[in-house]
Amino acid sequence: MDGVTEGGVGLRGRSKIVTGVAAVAVLAAAYALSQATNTTETTTCDYAEHYTTVSTLTAHSDLVVAGQVGKELGTTSGDGGGATDFSFTVTSVLSDPSKRVPQGISTVKVHQSGTSSGTQCREDPLFTSGSRDVLFLHEYAPGSFYIVGGPNGRLIVQGSQVSPFSAGSLQFTGTVDDLARQISAGG
Repeated sequence: MDGVTEGGVGLRGRSKIVTGVAAVAVLAAAYALSQATNTTETTTCDYAEHYTTVSTLTAHSDLVVAGQVGKELGTTSGDGGGATDFSFTVTSVLSDPSKRVPQGISTVKVHQSGTSSGTQCREDPLFTSGSRDVLFLHEYAPGSFYIVGGPNGRLIVQGSQVSPFSAGSLQFTGTVDDLARQISAGG
């Protein structure tokens, strides 16, 4: 006999409830562990290039553009970690001495260190789709660019104001037009 207790649940019924609760707890713990293993890890990265003035950063860049980050185009992996390619819609060309952006081309591919499911650089996290930026770029293959100096060559645009992305960015504050004038004046 089950032995009726308060609430009308016998020992066998309690055993089934406890077993069910334990199974749910195990599944919840397994899900939490799987989520924890899929999180992005951040690390401090060193950059070979770092420039402190608009003129030196521009001099070491093939292209300087203002625009908006589009969608993620894909990821690659290698010995040095992974990287992600993004589309970047160019709204203004601030410097293009070699005419790398042909007339009528409004989107370029930007290659950035890190992946959304792997390791990212703490001072230069992956782009956010829709963010507006000014980028100082180097063309490493036809039509493909990377940001000069990582966070150094990445400025954010909010409204009409340009400001440093991070402490590692070029320390410029002003409008996109102010930056364009400073670039054309040589720094």
